[in-house]
Amino acid sequence: MLLWLLVAVSARAQPPSTSADLPGYIADLQSWSAKVTQLPANPENALALRHSVPLKLELQTAGQHFTISNAWLVLALVHWEKDIRHRAAIQQEIEQRLQWELQQAQALTRPSQAPSAQIARAQLTAVLSRREFRFVRPPSWWDVMWARVWRWIGRQLDKLMGRLHLKPSVSNVLSWILLGAAFLLLALMLWRNLRRASRGMTRLRLQAPASGAWGWRQWADAARSAAAEQRYRDAVHCSYWAAVFRLEQMGVWRLDDSRTPREYLRLLPPESQHCEPMASLTRSFEMVWYGYRPVTPAQAQSALQELENLGCSSPSIAATASC
Repeated sequence: MLLWLLVAVSARAQPPSTSADLPGYIADLQSWSAKVTQLPANPENALALRHSVPLKLELQTAGQHFTISNAWLVLALVHWEKDIRHRAAIQQEIEQRLQWELQQAQALTRPSQAPSAQIARAQLTAVLSRREFRFVRPPSWWDVMWARVWRWIGRQLDKLMGRLHLKPSVSNVLSWILLGAAFLLLALMLWRNLRRASRGMTRLRLQAPASGAWGWRQWADAARSAAAEQRYRDAVHCSYWAAVFRLEQMGVWRLDDSRTPREYLRLLPPESQHCEPMASLTRSFEMVWYGYRPVTPAQAQSALQELENLGCSSPSIAATASC
């Protein structure tokens, strides 16, 4: 209570308001700072310093007007006078505050250097390229189209609810039910399309046709029969497997259901005499059987010729089963 009474008495003794320019204000701050630094050696000067500080300062600089309150300094000096035990800490706080205000005042004397448009744009680009701004972007064409679709759906629902003359709560519930039904319908259509596509993928049958009943002769006879009946795709298919079984009989490899045509081909050394005809048959088989390319009679005859090159020219008793 006594401290606040002293502050009130001191405030009445202060000059209420003073006008100054920026250089004068800087000079006052420097003077006050120097006098505060000397207070421990001359504590009797605290009262005179406190009375010399105006409570409010009207500052005019560069066409701008500032009102600065110095009440904090007057109050801090009163504390310094009365609290002898903590004078060092109070003095340090006063000096730091005065230095800060001096730096702010001196900054007003320096001309502002506004960055050019190019520098500002580069700084903005650098800021927006940070990780936290990676989702900040204008709406894409897809976003705009979806927004239009949802607005159209909302307008149609509003028209429908207006014609039904429903209460707002009931119309909201019904709108959400219709939106949920539309979402489920779209999800069902997507699921059916994906299921249809997955079924199409399973029809490729990439595994080898493991058959213990047929050897290379039966596959070769089936290829010739398919070519004679103008089933050229089956002719290429059977020619390939006739070559695979022929090389298996010759001890080049062992049949493996998990092996792909390219893996069979890599088992042949580059200097093998079977490498070129087998490579030609593999390319034709992959394009025709897995790529669903149309087959010409010339391609089917070429596949049969590669069989001849592999030594599959001895027809057995005709195997008339289809491929």
